[in-house]
Amino acid sequence: MAQDTKDNVFFVVDGPDIAASAALLAISIYDHNKDGVTQIAYVPNARWDTLPTSLRDVLDLCGVRIEKLPDAPVQWRRPFPHGNKILAAAQPRKGSYGLFLDSDMICIRPMDLCAIKDISTVAMVPENTPNWSLNQDRWKAVYGTFDIPLPTRTVRSVRDEKVDMLPYFNAGFVFFPEQAIKSGKTFGQLWMDTAYTIDNESPVGGKRPWLDQISLPVTIARYDMNYNAISDDYNFSINRRVYDSARVPCVLHYLRWRWIKEWPPALKQFYRMEPILGHELYRRLMSDYEAQYCQIGVPLFQ
Repeated sequence: MAQDTKDNVFFVVDGPDIAASAALLAISIYDHNKDGVTQIAYVPNARWDTLPTSLRDVLDLCGVRIEKLPDAPVQWRRPFPHGNKILAAAQPRKGSYGLFLDSDMICIRPMDLCAIKDISTVAMVPENTPNWSLNQDRWKAVYGTFDIPLPTRTVRSVRDEKVDMLPYFNAGFVFFPEQAIKSGKTFGQLWMDTAYTIDNESPVGGKRPWLDQISLPVTIARYDMNYNAISDDYNFSINRRVYDSARVPCVLHYLRWRWIKEWPPALKQFYRMEPILGHELYRRLMSDYEAQYCQIGVPLFQ
């Protein structure tokens, strides 16, 4: 398969905590999907010269292309670190589809991306809980910024009481076509423009830290795109969740390190790092990110 026909899977490496997570994510993708995707790690300019050699070597072994993430072309109303994912999505890439993943995710079996592909359709998992989405007045203000009505279609939250809500998705997994959608702009570029406009022009409050997730469905509605509300097998939150052996998702979203220990498939994948990397590289990675990996609460060497 030619390089530019593979789906792109990309993530952001920014600061020690996210970098340690990104290493685990990259290794898990390499373990389960290495022949089907092109991995890209975006590193903000300010972090480029601070990446440890161990991390660069890990990413290189896993076939990850490391690229600089340029400074945002827009000025957020207030600092918005989550905006790096939108900026990464807006970067030009070869290939038909792109998948953004939050760095605090881990693959425990192959991702079947073909099953969720559809032209002009963005595939995402509805948010676990409705939090921001239940306030219709806020949504009216946001959609009203672009003179578009509220959507008539609803989605169902994927956790706890499972309620119907206006389209609202967890932005830790966003799968979209890479081609231009409108006026030569890609979905990522349209997402960036929409998020910036909401941040600076919409009168609604409570945008932080949810701006990425608020702007996702609005971007889709604004440009007459479709969305696919997919199973949470692709973005399964284990944060504050008791292990359930009956659930075997392909991607776990752990949020905090300690939850890896509570889910045996995640811990098993963590311990796959050493045989994949080899002892010497694994030891260097553990040395550079000991403060992060020790939070799992298990011995780093078996």
